[in-house]
Amino acid sequence: MAVVRQRHWGEVNRPDTGATQVRVYVWELPVRVSHWLIVLPVAVLSFTGYYIHNPFIVSRGNAAYVMATMRFIHLVAGFVFIGAFILRIYWFFKGNHWSRWTAFIPVHRRQWRGMGQMVKYYSFLAKDLNTTWATTRWRGSPTR
Repeated sequence: MAVVRQRHWGEVNRPDTGATQVRVYVWELPVRVSHWLIVLPVAVLSFTGYYIHNPFIVSRGNAAYVMATMRFIHLVAGFVFIGAFILRIYWFFKGNHWSRWTAFIPVHRRQWRGMGQMVKYYSFLAKDLNTTWATTRWRGSPTR
């Protein structure tokens, strides 16, 4: 009688411990910089936006320009956000294979192969993800 082992979610796709790993430089410096220049202004815009909507710091006397300072910080953070977004859009066309727009938008038939299985896996309807070249494309892995 054969013993069937119960597998946990994603266990079948774990790499073999004896496999040799090769380090690949995937995300270039402009992608990393634009990512952090988008994340940080979003946090600043959230804080200053909440303050502009409902001021919770009330100052009197010489420091009465708190609202003007918050609006100025909000404006600068907005321009930093727009600049980082423009940098990322530019890098969609100029960057390497993994940061180009073709890595994110499926335009070829080979990119759609395995898409149904991937959607089932990420919506918890399938237990194992069949890692084909099409599904690894969406996770930043190389496909050629």
